[in-house]
Amino acid sequence: MNKLPLFPLLKSFVEAKDKNESFETILQRFDRLLTKYAYALKDVDLKYDLAADLYFALLKMPLEEERFRQDKYIISYIVKTVKNAAGKVWRDRAKDRHILVYGETYANDFEYMDDCFANLWHDDMMDKIKAMLSEKDFRIFELIYQGYGITEISKILGVSKQRISVKATQIKNRIIINLLG
Repeated sequence: MNKLPLFPLLKSFVEAKDKNESFETILQRFDRLLTKYAYALKDVDLKYDLAADLYFALLKMPLEEERFRQDKYIISYIVKTVKNAAGKVWRDRAKDRHILVYGETYANDFEYMDDCFANLWHDDMMDKIKAMLSEKDFRIFELIYQGYGITEISKILGVSKQRISVKATQIKNRIIINLLG
């Protein structure tokens, strides 16, 4: 396959009335990338969804910026677009798994926890919860119950969002097992 510079190819794609032909050429250049993420998510057909996301992202690409005249920036933009699209699919699937496990429709684990503990917020129950959690875990629990999101909690406690997310799941599971199990 001929490796022409990407800028002229993308410029012709954006300016073309019939975008299919030039988009096919772009897809051929990035077929391995799309296939990689489709296989990573164990869904070969997902490749076409990722290609559609790429199509719309290319239409929005700011080709008038000087940096996008260099292949390295174009490639970085395309890789990030495909990676983000695959990440969105993964998050949507994780949300679907949560719904399947708990049999309810909740926007996130915090909403689920809020529903579970809506009627448990009184002193003796809080004493039981506090006894089963460390000080840090109980602080996270309190902040979740007060309606703070992962990002806000991570800023308040000075901990990464990933760590707060993991701890929130562990706390939820520990409380459910001990109180409801």
